[in-house]
Amino acid sequence: MKMKELLSNSEVLIKERDFFLNPFDYQELKKIFKNVDPKKFLAIKSPSYTKMSLDLNLLTRGDILTLMHNEPRLIKRPLIITSSNHIFIGNSKLDLDDIIQ
Repeated sequence: MKMKELLSNSEVLIKERDFFLNPFDYQELKKIFKNVDPKKFLAIKSPSYTKMSLDLNLLTRGDILTLMHNEPRLIKRPLIITSSNHIFIGNSKLDLDDIIQ
């Protein structure tokens, strides 16, 4: 079962945002990743990241947020933010179970 279907069936309120059509601004990214390490949400296996030949260990928090702001493909998807501001990657079954309960 897909993430969206699972959430819909659990009566969790869903607000969708296509962040390619409606990208996050830098301040939104700062707020979203305020309490978590943005490295965990950086799509380091994406072709966009690979082309950049960056060393993840040398990137600062600000560097990562700037990369995500400039290239939304670098944000792992689907990104789920709960009403209590917990942030998850939607393809994680364990995280989905936490959201639904």
